[in-house]
Amino acid sequence: MTTPTGQVAYFRVFPESTSRLHYRVRVFTSERALRAYLRSGDLSRSLGRYGRALCSSWQRVRLTAKGERLLPDMGEILLTTRWLGTEVLAHECTHAAVHWAQRIGLQPMSDETVVRRRKLASPEEERFCTGLGRMVRQLVSGLYARKLVTS
Repeated sequence: MTTPTGQVAYFRVFPESTSRLHYRVRVFTSERALRAYLRSGDLSRSLGRYGRALCSSWQRVRLTAKGERLLPDMGEILLTTRWLGTEVLAHECTHAAVHWAQRIGLQPMSDETVVRRRKLASPEEERFCTGLGRMVRQLVSGLYARKLVTS
């Protein structure tokens, strides 16, 4: 597979250390390069008029002799070097965490959980927040490792 034009980084983030479920992260030099990448793919995706980043989620299936098997690749977080602030990173990781929670059947904000909650968060809410935090940490660490952010 060739590197898309304008892509300066590629790595993966995992919401849980015990699972292979992950999101791909791609960083592009500009919004123009990101838009070109979106147009080149087989998915119908758009950055939108004011978009600076994008999280796309999916469920990919592999057909095997035993039937269908869901693949661990849950989607992509697409960023540009100009927009790597904490608000953008947390925003896109939250989209990813919501899809991950749906994929594994986690319901951190279900009505039953909220009604029963006292002062402590439910185990499902804690698992969701931990997964989100792990993805944000890995995303920031990946950007630092590639010298795309410095402070």
